[in-house]
Amino acid sequence: MGKVNSRKLELEKTRQAILAVASELFMSKGFKHTSTREIAERVQITQPNLYHHFKNKKDLYLAVITQLTDNVRDDLTVIVKSDLVLDQKLFKMIVLLIDKHPTNLFLMLNDMFVEMEPESHGQLYQIFKGTYSDNFAAVFNQESNQKALREGVTVEDAARFVLYNVSSMLSIQQTYQKTSRHEDIRLFVDFMLHGIIS
Repeated sequence: MGKVNSRKLELEKTRQAILAVASELFMSKGFKHTSTREIAERVQITQPNLYHHFKNKKDLYLAVITQLTDNVRDDLTVIVKSDLVLDQKLFKMIVLLIDKHPTNLFLMLNDMFVEMEPESHGQLYQIFKGTYSDNFAAVFNQESNQKALREGVTVEDAARFVLYNVSSMLSIQQTYQKTSRHEDIRLFVDFMLHGIIS
């Protein structure tokens, strides 16, 4: 019995190592430019061993996306359900994505909908919507925030606008910026909610 448990633990440890390395490579290089050979070498296992855990690169990518979005969704939901006011919620949600999200959303969306087979698109869309779109929409959908939206702007429009801009922030290099990321996010939320012209 001890040997069986030890073997299960070893398999799970290897699986988690594969997911960690694959996540780092997929999120930095994208699906297309990451090979299972490179992942296996980094984990210090053989490719056949990797394929024992995940039948192909696309299955591995789906497992990475599922794990990533589960964590992000849980963290965003906590903020959405908090008692903070609108600008504080948006600030905290954007900080979470900027500080903890391992890639920009444009790269991830490209991989999800260009590199994956059409059969996976429905599942991937639900993952993306449930993690990102629905959480930002939930903030704007709260009664006081919904009333604050300009006439003609829907909750979905507002959520999409924030996500597009956060995606841009995630893809910008921070090397030469004079301000901190948090200051930039504060400015973005302020401009978005109050405009840039008085």
